[in-house]
Amino acid sequence: MNAGAWPKTVVLALWSLFFLWLLVSGKVNVYIGPRTYWVVLFGAACLVAATVGNVVLSRREDDAGDRGSWGGYALMLLPIVLVFVVPEPSLGSLAASRKASGGVVSAAAGAPVREPGDEISFQEISYAVASEGYAAALGIGDGYEVDLTGFVAGPSEGVADAIDLTRFSIFCCAADAVPYTVPIRMPERTSFEPDTWLRVRGSLARDGATYVVVADQVEAVEVPSRPYI
Repeated sequence: MNAGAWPKTVVLALWSLFFLWLLVSGKVNVYIGPRTYWVVLFGAACLVAATVGNVVLSRREDDAGDRGSWGGYALMLLPIVLVFVVPEPSLGSLAASRKASGGVVSAAAGAPVREPGDEISFQEISYAVASEGYAAALGIGDGYEVDLTGFVAGPSEGVADAIDLTRFSIFCCAADAVPYTVPIRMPERTSFEPDTWLRVRGSLARDGATYVVVADQVEAVEVPSRPYI
């Protein structure tokens, strides 16, 4: 390989390894949403192919290249350095308190199609609160059984004697995360600290303008491998 091809090859190889590390380590789940996983898969394949192609082409070319281009190529590696230096995005109770809930806005924008009887998530409960028609179409109402996994955001501000269970939804990456929150009435003498991940099984009950989950079973769980919905 000629000397001038080294900078480009090193940059391509490091970006290839970075994308592969995101996939193998599972860190991809921390930075981007399920809808954009394909970007990392596609990027990893393209970068590996580009690295191999650059090595093959450099063997056939006599061009010494620009030996002074190391500085520019080094800047291209800055995003990788920042990932390892800057703390991972923390989407917990503090972040949820600072972000607007996505329930009403998302419902107005159009809720996903669900069949009656399908297991519902945080989003569907929020849509049902915002739209009686949506709730009626899916049969969501008092007594509807649910199984939710999320983190404790703190005491509920709108429902007495309840806590807020929250899960973030992201479309592209952690920067556009939107929290969806459902009030939970816990069994007696049951309490958990904020940011504790719980699996809650129970049934919906109408409480004024919202729905609350009356919990039958509550258990602390590990943070899911895919924390976003």
